[in-house]
Amino acid sequence: MKYFNKITFLALGLCLTLMLQAQPKREFRSAWLTTVWAIDWPKTHSKATEAGQLKQQDELRAIVDSLSEANMNAVFFQVRGFSDAMYKSKYEPWSQYLTGTRGEEPMYDPLQLLIEYAHSKGIEVHAWVNPYRYGTSSVYGKAPNDYHYTHPEWLVKCGDITILNPSMPEVRKQICCVIADMVENYDLDGVLFDDYFYQSGYQSSYDEDLYKKSGTTLSRADWRREQVNLMVRNVRDTIKATKPWVTFGIGPAGVAGASADKYGVEHCPSPSGDWQYNGIYSDPLAWYNEKTIDYMAPQIYWKIDSYTNYDLLAKWWSDMACHFGRHMYVSHSLSALKPNGTNLSANEFYADEIGAQTELNRLYDRMGAPGSCWYGLSHGLDTKGFIQYIKNKVYTRPAVVPQMSWYATDKCLYVSNIRKNGQKLSWDAPAENLRYVVYCIPTNPETTVGLTGTSEYLLGTAYTNSFQVPTVSTP
Repeated sequence: MKYFNKITFLALGLCLTLMLQAQPKREFRSAWLTTVWAIDWPKTHSKATEAGQLKQQDELRAIVDSLSEANMNAVFFQVRGFSDAMYKSKYEPWSQYLTGTRGEEPMYDPLQLLIEYAHSKGIEVHAWVNPYRYGTSSVYGKAPNDYHYTHPEWLVKCGDITILNPSMPEVRKQICCVIADMVENYDLDGVLFDDYFYQSGYQSSYDEDLYKKSGTTLSRADWRREQVNLMVRNVRDTIKATKPWVTFGIGPAGVAGASADKYGVEHCPSPSGDWQYNGIYSDPLAWYNEKTIDYMAPQIYWKIDSYTNYDLLAKWWSDMACHFGRHMYVSHSLSALKPNGTNLSANEFYADEIGAQTELNRLYDRMGAPGSCWYGLSHGLDTKGFIQYIKNKVYTRPAVVPQMSWYATDKCLYVSNIRKNGQKLSWDAPAENLRYVVYCIPTNPETTVGLTGTSEYLLGTAYTNSFQVPTVSTP
């Protein structure tokens, strides 16, 4: 059995001097690792050669190393961008970005590699899934087990995008099957959807018969939103029935709240209005209200004091998370956060804006769960000094992922036989599948406030019963 949200704490009674800036002890720090069009990874994808496949693995490990160096503690890995797979799927073909040919099996399993390597660094892996997207004008499924051949009736074309029809119960069932297969076979920490639901250009003819046969009294728009809500509900139930400790999140568009009156909350303070409500039939407040998600990662891709003001939106989303009793971790766009009127050089990367937005997230949080999720990862990694800036100015200390109180357990577990051999710390585990947080605190008992207050003495997180203690200065 896995005890979710139960973290066992270790404290080393060593006399150490740690002169570091105070940081939140609990903070979600993630990056969106985009694989469609090989935007972030894999950069080497044109040939299914052994050398190419080995280079892909090196690239993936290097990304994790950068996240670890920047004191991040999670990654959103895009495992299903076009109804394909960056893992061994029972239902869908391998992604073409691994070998150059959709459906061709690579020489390794990217998701398994990432999970093992990220976990060795104490970093969570959340499988980022596009639930409905199937193809674009430049990427279209033609593998033997593609829905183009097996279930063409599921596909509808919306402009340049082809999607699985959100109004079909069969599609909803298939999405749940895909998620169950993934969660069952991989040691994931979470599953995350982005903002691909219904798409602009979805025609009334695509669900005319389904709408009439439903016998509903809802308007067509409300009925479509309910189809999305039902899919979200079903996926949540599927995940929890398979592995209850795996979290479920959604990263919707950054402006929402058209249904605010229905739920008795304030409207979103955006001058542009909630386009997703009737544009892609997405209602994030419904998922908060039904408790069908654990966290939201809204895409607030604007700057402070811009027309669509980041400051106001971040506060509204934080208020919504507190009102409904769930978490909210902001998604930021690295490419969008540029100083006004500045042509960025290799050494200029919107530092003031990044730091200010992160501080606002911490300021407005009322759930003990601030968080930032950085989109456009390669833009940051390719910018000289970016990782060092994040490490030295934004995330100066490690942090533990926020605790979700609705998964609290009354089990109290203790490690035993703590031992240290050189820089390797080991202990006997009280049960299987636990995660550990390791602290190194001075022997002066007055300083132990660090365990409950800040991350001052936090060294990191371990997925196994051992930990490599970093070198620290002593008096």
